[in-house]
Amino acid sequence: MRLIILVLTLGLISTSCQATPTSVAAEPTKVSHLETSTPTSDLATTTADVLSTQSPSLTEILSTYPSTFWWSSDSSKIYYERNGVWEFDILTGTSKESQTSRPEILPCPYLPNSSNEIIRWQQQCSPSKEKITYYTLQPPLPTSLPSECYVGECPNGYDGFPIDVWVWENGQSRQLGQLISCIKDHRWAVDEQKLIAVGYDSYDRPVPVACDSAYYAWLIDLSQSQITPLLSKADHLNEVFVHDYSPNGNFLLYTELQRLYILNVQTQGITDVQISREVESAWWVDDNKIIILFHLQTGGYNMGWGIFDLESGKFTELLNETNTIGEYAFADPQISPDKKWLAFNAYYPGKDLFGFWSLSLETP
Repeated sequence: MRLIILVLTLGLISTSCQATPTSVAAEPTKVSHLETSTPTSDLATTTADVLSTQSPSLTEILSTYPSTFWWSSDSSKIYYERNGVWEFDILTGTSKESQTSRPEILPCPYLPNSSNEIIRWQQQCSPSKEKITYYTLQPPLPTSLPSECYVGECPNGYDGFPIDVWVWENGQSRQLGQLISCIKDHRWAVDEQKLIAVGYDSYDRPVPVACDSAYYAWLIDLSQSQITPLLSKADHLNEVFVHDYSPNGNFLLYTELQRLYILNVQTQGITDVQISREVESAWWVDDNKIIILFHLQTGGYNMGWGIFDLESGKFTELLNETNTIGEYAFADPQISPDKKWLAFNAYYPGKDLFGFWSLSLETP
């Protein structure tokens, strides 16, 4: 996973900084056109009004890296592995050793191959664990298929061959359609009737598989057994990075040339979210708010965080040039299920300084 550089000022480690960031003036704009169909060649735009805010709640959990960490389903605790499994309580700011090895983490039910001629791989559970999507290659199989696929562990789709998409639910499997691409990730709507299959980008596509399909993502509608390609590469001169799927299943966040866009997956209309920052990534908080990771404009790889409100058009920066804590390499950000907290690892390149942090994403 790529490391992202974050700039933080060391003063916030021991004191509560009350500095207020500079506000960038702009006219607030209602994003009322999200439900309309807008051709890709004529993008709708919205300009964000940047608000000022006091320093965020930032807590150092450990001065060293945990080997891995994950959130509890109710967002009250962060579990991490460091000579055993520990739990950090968000409200009290205290840690204690956990009594279970991996609490609240349940694997997908195992779907054994029905025959040696049908290969199943990349099982993807829905959040409720009640639905599983997976892929198969039907015979006759290509002679150049990786050996891992023959034991049911093919890591990705195989470029150039039709891949059957299936869903398992209520104890039954049914075929949804076909793709000719590798899939790196899946994003589910809250009702679990729709999901987005995300293709590989140039930074993390598997080797030696090229995965050079004609689209960046696909909408999979379980209720209609329908697959709709999204974000045609022919319509985008620069590489697109797909980030997150809205809870209501209507919109997709993506960036192109570090600009943030919202795609209506039904009409395929596009909204250009204009903020005065270069966007690295973005996640939905709910159907009206987006968490944005952006590049600071002071140079280097330094990063900041903010929340964009679609209804008001206001962008609130929670972490920027005025309330940071030293120059750290920033890695493995994980947003809590309630989207109110962020946990991340950090280290200073070339120095023996480390940190495992939690950051409040709530606005004052």
